[in-house]
Amino acid sequence: MYSSTVKLTIKSALAGLYYTAGPYLEHLNGRVTILMYHRVLSDFERNHQVVQPGMFVSSVVFDRHLQ
Repeated sequence: MYSSTVKLTIKSALAGLYYTAGPYLEHLNGRVTILMYHRVLSDFERNHQVVQPGMFVSSVVFDRHLQ
C-alpha cells in the first residue's frame, strides 16, 4: 500500500512538473529525460531497514534530482 501511494505521488508530481515546464520543454525539442528509482528512503528508514546498496536514493538526493 505504501509503495503504491509513493509511486502515485511521484507520478503526479512529475506530471505537474511536465505540465508547467513550458519554455524548458521547447528547449528539449521533443526529448524527455525519465528518471527511475527503486526506492526513495528517509534517513530514518535507511537506518532501520536492511537495504541493498545501490537500490535506493536518500530523500535529500531525490529532492535535488527533482530540482
